[in-house]
Amino acid sequence: MRKYVLLLTVFVWISSTGRAQDLLGLGTGNYTGVTGMTLNPASIVDSRLKFDLNLIGVSNYYSNNYLALKRDALIKGSFFKEKYKDWNLVRRDLLHETKLGANEKVNLRLNNRVIAPMSFMLTTGKKSAIALNIANRTGLTVNNLNQDFARLAYRRFDDASFYGQTMNFDGIDMNVLNWLDVGFTYGRVLLDQDKHFVKAAFTAKYIGGVASGYFQADELSVRFSDKNTVNARTPDARYGHGEKLSFDMFKSASLKSLRPEAEGFGWNAGIVYEYRGKIDRFKYLNPESEERLRRDKNKYTFKLGFSIMDAGKLTFKKSGINNDFSADITDWNMKDYKIRNITDIDSMLYREGVAYKTLGDNSYTVALPTAYSVQADLHLFK
Repeated sequence: MRKYVLLLTVFVWISSTGRAQDLLGLGTGNYTGVTGMTLNPASIVDSRLKFDLNLIGVSNYYSNNYLALKRDALIKGSFFKEKYKDWNLVRRDLLHETKLGANEKVNLRLNNRVIAPMSFMLTTGKKSAIALNIANRTGLTVNNLNQDFARLAYRRFDDASFYGQTMNFDGIDMNVLNWLDVGFTYGRVLLDQDKHFVKAAFTAKYIGGVASGYFQADELSVRFSDKNTVNARTPDARYGHGEKLSFDMFKSASLKSLRPEAEGFGWNAGIVYEYRGKIDRFKYLNPESEERLRRDKNKYTFKLGFSIMDAGKLTFKKSGINNDFSADITDWNMKDYKIRNITDIDSMLYREGVAYKTLGDNSYTVALPTAYSVQADLHLFK
């Protein structure tokens, strides 16, 4: 089990300590096409593009408040050039630990988005546009992880100074969700009165839940006697996952691995206001002496947008012997178990005598990571 904790540590924590919006650089402005819809679906209306077809798009975003990537690793290029096979060298050359407050908890995020081929947007007239967006997305969050446990995991559980200490995990919240996101967007100009311009769009989405899992506990304490022996106690842990959640669920990279086990519908919506204080600069006369506006130029002095993204939820069936439980485990020897997948964790908990609780329909509901976004853009010069 320790190696999978370590894999999670490496996979999620190799990042800076900042925060970011995925595809932010490609998600703003009137030249964005398909990728603009990741921030506001109204971006496709009055676009500078008549048609935009996506071949492939990939976004990865990691953040945490504990481990940071060393600046020299980026400046000298060792992060990109070296192939590290020794964890001690990774720690020495690439990573450093940040200082946390005495009772500060570790939090981390992972977001991945793969925009599939054939996603497109099309301007259908002077005042309307449509789009189709197909993506596979993954979100992982961990909140309220004990910092001593994080440091012990970072040291590969070999630091004896942490042995015998009771680690408090109260309020820990871990969630992972992978889903297919297929959305059709229609957008239109709502107001075009000289200096004032308003556009809006709505996206109706099919959501296919491929895999999910969660672990939460209001009260949880853990104590390591040595690197392999653990004591754990919780009066009420909420735990569950679907059938397809695994450590290597996408190893085969086949369409079968993406077949949903939960289905639902969701939506996005957005609106943008533009103030066009210098609109006369963009007017011209066509050969018939009719006044027209240039379609190839951005005409706003400033614009303000608001959007609601990823509204929706999915209901999964629990698979196997996972469920909410209470536990009081003494001298839990981790060397007795080989953890190859999630179901091995279920079997391990069952063998250690956790008291599983019975739920009626053995299902659980997962909300998409709904976000409210405000965008502001000021055109300074040229």
